[in-house]
Amino acid sequence: MMVTMATELEANKRASAFGSKYNSGLTKREYIATQALSTLIASEEYVDSDSVAELAVEYADALLRKLSQ
Repeated sequence: MMVTMATELEANKRASAFGSKYNSGLTKREYIATQALSTLIASEEYVDSDSVAELAVEYADALLRKLSQ
């Protein structure tokens, strides 16, 4: 079954990163992206904030796609 990006994004909107008990207000996608962003910033290889933010979101999307397989 092929999962479309729209389906993935809709499922992601409904799930918080920590479940109902620890509702952070972040989706799984946002949580993963913030974790990736922290690591990317710490590496000090990236100077352009837009590029590093885009890369963090790409990592989050890739992980969510892999986990949905």
